[in-house]
This record gives sequence, C-alpha cells and structure tokens, in this order.
Amino acid sequence: MTNGGSIILRRAINVACLFCVFCVFCVPGATRAFAQSRSITPSPSGYNQTTPASQTKGRALLDAIRSSTFDGDFHFDFQIRLRPKRGAATLIPGRLWGSRNIQGPVTRITLRPGSPDGQRDLIIQSGPQSAVWTWSRGDAANTAVAANNTATTSTAAANNNNAATAANNNATIAAAANTTTIPANTTSATAAAANTAARLDPAAMFEPLAGMDLTAFELQMPFIYWDDFTYEGLKAGNFRVTHAFLMRPPPDIAAARPGLASVRIYYDEGYRVITVFEILGPGGVVTKTMRLKDFHLVAGRFMLRKAELRNEATGNGTDFNVLLTGINLDLPRDIFAPEKISTPVEPPPLDQLWKSR
Repeated sequence: MTNGGSIILRRAINVACLFCVFCVFCVPGATRAFAQSRSITPSPSGYNQTTPASQTKGRALLDAIRSSTFDGDFHFDFQIRLRPKRGAATLIPGRLWGSRNIQGPVTRITLRPGSPDGQRDLIIQSGPQSAVWTWSRGDAANTAVAANNTATTSTAAANNNNAATAANNNATIAAAANTTTIPANTTSATAAAANTAARLDPAAMFEPLAGMDLTAFELQMPFIYWDDFTYEGLKAGNFRVTHAFLMRPPPDIAAARPGLASVRIYYDEGYRVITVFEILGPGGVVTKTMRLKDFHLVAGRFMLRKAELRNEATGNGTDFNVLLTGINLDLPRDIFAPEKISTPVEPPPLDQLWKSR
C-alpha cells in the first residue's frame, strides 16, 4: 500500500494471465472517467475507420502490449461464479499471486484452497517461451494411496516367495522372489511423484478446469505472443473505440485444437488495457468471449474487479469477481517454482489487502 494514498501515474498493463491482463493503471484522464462511472464508457455507435489499417503501426502496438510490465508483486483473492444457462449457479473460491521473472510474467493460482480433494494449483509462465504446470490435491492423495497399496502388496508377495524358497530350498523360486521384490526407494519415489507438477501439453491446455468452461488456454493467453497476426485497425462496439488484432495459432496449437481458427483481441490505447478477446472457430464464428466488466481503485491504480467469460455455444457464463487485492508486495520467488507447487502458500496479511467495493 502506498503512503498517503497518493495517485501515481502509470502507463502499463500486466499481461501475466487472465486475471491481470485487464488491470489498468492511472493514466491522464482515467481518474476522472472512472470517477463518473465504475465501468468503461461505451464507444460511439457510428464510428467507422476511413483509412486502411497500417500493419507497421499494429506491430508497434503489439510490441508495446508484449513488453508491458507491472511494478512489484501482487495478490488477488477472488471468487468464480459459474452461471449455467439452466440450473443453479456454483461458486468457486480462489487465490492468485503474480510477479515477473527473466522469462516474463509468472502467476500462481489456487482454486478451492484448502479443499481436501478439490484444490487445484496452477503455475502459469507467460512470455515467448510460455508453459503451464498443474497439480491437484485429490490426484496426489489418490497416487499416495496407490503407492501405499502397491508397497504393501509387493512386500507380502516377497515374503511369501521367501518362505517358499526356505521351505523348498529351490534356487529358481529364490530367483523369482528377488525379481518380485520392489526396491525400498520405489515407494518414496512414487510418493514424491504425487507432489510433482505436471506440465500441460498443447492439447491439455484446452481441457476444462474444475468443471468450468474456463481452460488453461484462457488463463495463460498465449495468443498475445503468436507471430502470425493481422492488425485490423480501429473498431467500435467493445466499450470504446479499440485496436483489433486477429491472432492465428502456431502449428502445434493448431494441431492440438483443430477447431481453433484464431483469437481476436481488442486493445484500448488510451487506458493501455485489453478490454475483450474472442476465440474464433471455423468460419470466424465466435465460440467464447472474455470481457472486462469493472475496475476498482487500489492505492492509485485501477485494478481488475470483474470480468466475464461467455460460452457462445451453450450460453453458459463464468464471472470473475476480485474480493481482495494486494499490490507492491515482495513475494517469495520459490512459490512460482513448479517443484514447489504442492507446498501451501499463505495469502498476505489482511492489512496489506484492499477490499473490493
């Protein structure tokens, strides 16, 4: 938290992941605009671009998005609300820690923290060399139980074989006993595997997380770094007049997800923030839309308060509501290490967090 609550002018967004890519920080005019309305002012309905889009300008804008940084570490306590088109809504609590390393923005997310069988942790490395690791407490518990059962069964089998060997003094049976005996370190190795992060391959990036429409692909937003893109120029209709980019997937992503044709992102140059992105299928049909909904002011910075993911095919919605925000933090580096993903991470003290209102 800043002393005296003074507003510091900043001109950067953080492209670490879904929850922080929408964060906007104080720029000239932003304070007045948001004082009048908690949401972004809609764009003029009759706006039309009259000149062809310059790909050179588009490249410069995209480079600016990719190179944007966030000063200091941050934390969110958030709640996800699943809104099926039919049926009752479901709430999923979560926590997020964000920072930056030599590769780029890095984020750790915990869904259902503390749940014995439902906690899911992700470490998301963004940048040109991006990666996502995941770990589930429930899967770890099942792996540990299986390791225990395997060790018990193997020990019993070895004991029975040894007894038979002693009774019959048969060298062949003795040799068989030796081959069925599990080395002492196998059980510990299996148990260690239960606490190891699994790196997601391209296909696994599109699997639903915790029963949601949300996937690791939307969380990581790797399309910001895709090389094949077209700058479409200025477009109206998404909050304000924004710059639109059509991003096309690289071969490995295209092979893993044949139904993914492209992703369109909308960038507000005035607020330096991505306001919307759309996932497009064959024929340019929008299949999912992620939309910024609201901000709140935290120590002089406008930070994400609400966002919405909509599945256009099913009509289901997923709301992201940030409950507590901490900025200017100094987080331990090892909480972002994949080998530490099973180690619990405590949230910052309450006196370092700002409540959304």
